[in-house]
Amino acid sequence: MAVIFLLQIEKQGLLGRVLLNGVPVRIWSDPGRADVGDPVNAWVRPGRNVLELQLNRAPENDLAAADPRLRLTLTRLDQPDSGPSSSRPLLTYVLPPEDGAPVTWPLRDGRSLTIDDAPPSDLWPRLAPVALDDAARAGVMALVDRLQAALNARDLNLLSRLLQYKAVDVARCFGYPTTQALPSQARFFGDLMQDPDWGMQPYGPDELQLHLVAGDTMVWVTRPGFAPALRSAPTADGLSLELPLYIAHIGGNWWVVR
Repeated sequence: MAVIFLLQIEKQGLLGRVLLNGVPVRIWSDPGRADVGDPVNAWVRPGRNVLELQLNRAPENDLAAADPRLRLTLTRLDQPDSGPSSSRPLLTYVLPPEDGAPVTWPLRDGRSLTIDDAPPSDLWPRLAPVALDDAARAGVMALVDRLQAALNARDLNLLSRLLQYKAVDVARCFGYPTTQALPSQARFFGDLMQDPDWGMQPYGPDELQLHLVAGDTMVWVTRPGFAPALRSAPTADGLSLELPLYIAHIGGNWWVVR
């Protein structure tokens, strides 16, 4: 049976971000209406989970400012191998509050819940806080540079080694066979690399930004504006791969973990 933890968000007239266990899972720089739903198995951990909201209303001169609204729901979906699926809401957050309580802007609020049957993962017990000092920055950037080089060179073997922790543990989180994680990843990248125009967009020496997330236990690597760190050049049909990078120090080495 597959188990999916789904975070659904409807909002309008709001800017800011939503974090799950210290990781931004949704960021808005546009106050317009949005209606999104994302599986968050990779960010749900056993025991106490914390959902944080860091929000502000749209500027007064924006039409959306007149009616800021939010409805956020974390739902568990059980999808058996046969028979009907079922769902169970775990947490709901609504703005304006249903009890009519006033809202103070900017809003900083949070909710916690205990999930004993969280998705299986090897990651959470291995994490420890890191200091983003010069040595850590150098280690993280060395890994990013190796990934960029492997992608440019179409080196599937090296790419598989560099992304193996993420591939196997994310498969585990979603209930997929871990033995198929690396072959599936190789097929995915192999298909992309067959394009004769395959290549990665370069990044400048100071372009990438490193952010400590998940209680300072992971480094989230982005381009400016929180854009994914690694992205391929557009193909002839206009498609482009974007590869978010969350890196942690485990067993004396830096690994891409999400």
